[in-house]
Amino acid sequence: MLEIYAEKKQFDEPVVKKYISMIKASSLRATDMIRQLLTFTRKDELAAVPVDLNEIISHVVQICENSFPKSVEINTSHHDGPAIVRGERGSFEQVLLNLCVNASHAMTIMRGKNEHEGGVLSIGIDEITADRKFHVLHRESIEGKMYYALNVNDTGVGILDNKIS
Repeated sequence: MLEIYAEKKQFDEPVVKKYISMIKASSLRATDMIRQLLTFTRKDELAAVPVDLNEIISHVVQICENSFPKSVEINTSHHDGPAIVRGERGSFEQVLLNLCVNASHAMTIMRGKNEHEGGVLSIGIDEITADRKFHVLHRESIEGKMYYALNVNDTGVGILDNKIS
């Protein structure tokens, strides 16, 4: 922020408001993370409440767009309507943010010396109807019921597809 002021010798109000908003959001997330850590150390259950995956994606993408290198393109595919799941908002955000940061690193700092830096990070929501195969893999599911799948893909270097026989 001070660098912007030093260059222009004045503050740009919309830019300042944007940064203040980011600071406020980050402090709220930090509070959530501390609460999660305290909950984990006490081994308490997290409060599962209805949350919209669309909102989780939007919030995390805003952080990513403001902190990732410009060589990382972020594409999102939100669900047409609310994608309500039960869980703890801060946990969802933390997991998604961790996946996005890992993807960014795979497309930037993990590239070789002569490799192009950057790529595409894609985040989306799919609807899945639990069939027999899904139910076998996810015993808590109910056959015929609709579930949401949160997908995160990137074009970075990754883990080799080592199939175990």
